[in-house]
Amino acid sequence: TTLVLGTTHLTSRMTTDTPAQPPPPPPLRQVIIPPGTLVGYKACPGRTGQRLMDHTATDPGHALWSGIYVQLSLSQAVSYVPNQYDRGETTCCICKIVTKQPLKVAVFDDPAMAEPGLSSADKADWVFKAIEKSSFLEAGHHRPFAATNERNSPTTSVVSFLGNQDHALCLVDCETYELAVPHTLFSPQRLIVEPILIFPLST
Repeated sequence: TTLVLGTTHLTSRMTTDTPAQPPPPPPLRQVIIPPGTLVGYKACPGRTGQRLMDHTATDPGHALWSGIYVQLSLSQAVSYVPNQYDRGETTCCICKIVTKQPLKVAVFDDPAMAEPGLSSADKADWVFKAIEKSSFLEAGHHRPFAATNERNSPTTSVVSFLGNQDHALCLVDCETYELAVPHTLFSPQRLIVEPILIFPLST
């Protein structure tokens, strides 16, 4: 089974001297992915995904947007291979990610998340506005990231906030969707991470 979470057409927005306020974000929609589903691909350090699994087992992921970002197409994942070399790796691989257990995903269909002029903190606040409107999630007590120093030292990431409610997050990044998996859900109990391509540095 292969997962298709959805598509969207992004349109450029005309800029004016006094930009109009965007409409409120839509609520997130819930998708429950069954076991045995190929959800995407991930560029990983080394020849397997084990180091990435080890990392998520020890790092709670407190940075604002901390999470494991899974690309929904193989070509999209391959485009991230140079990032591994930039981090000093001499070998990296592409792993396919398959569910072992049902995976609940909160899908955010708002193309505003692809706007380059929107800061990371503002995007985090935008997601929380959508969470507040989503009946299957608990918004809890949230201080705006854009208005506090949490943008520099947040107590939890947006992705981890959803992970605490047993959800991953799917949202638009640039022009494509990607799946942000909380560290707590990126585990061998929940996912199969299998290498399918290996890239030495000389490739």
